[in-house]
Amino acid sequence: MDEIKVGKIIKHISISIDKHTNSLLREKDLSMAQALVLVWLSENKEHKLPIKFIEKMSNTAQSTTFGVISRLANKGFVTTYISENRTKVVKITEAGLELIDFIRECISTSEKVMFTSFTKGEYMIFTELLSKIETNVEQYRDIN
Repeated sequence: MDEIKVGKIIKHISISIDKHTNSLLREKDLSMAQALVLVWLSENKEHKLPIKFIEKMSNTAQSTTFGVISRLANKGFVTTYISENRTKVVKITEAGLELIDFIRECISTSEKVMFTSFTKGEYMIFTELLSKIETNVEQYRDIN
């Protein structure tokens, strides 16, 4: 197995997905990173998450996460506050919640483009294998 080739392909796919989805999200002045934060917040029962959790989910540096959240706050899509236990928390606003259907449609459109020539069975196998890779990477990241 040519690991360098696999890694290169995965990176290329990731960049291509980001570019395509970013072009769709541009209509609402959003990036893929910002859109994912809004989706994660919307999926939480209380529509809020600690910044540390968002940082871990996005697998980015604290400064990068803070930049994404700052831009969302400047646009009025999230607010931040310090909780009782001194944790910085991000909460999605009503304006942010109103974007969720649009974001989901943009992501869905990008996925349809990616899987145009896949059969349903191929799609199922591919997503199962990607989930295995994700689990392996997360376990490795937790060890180190």
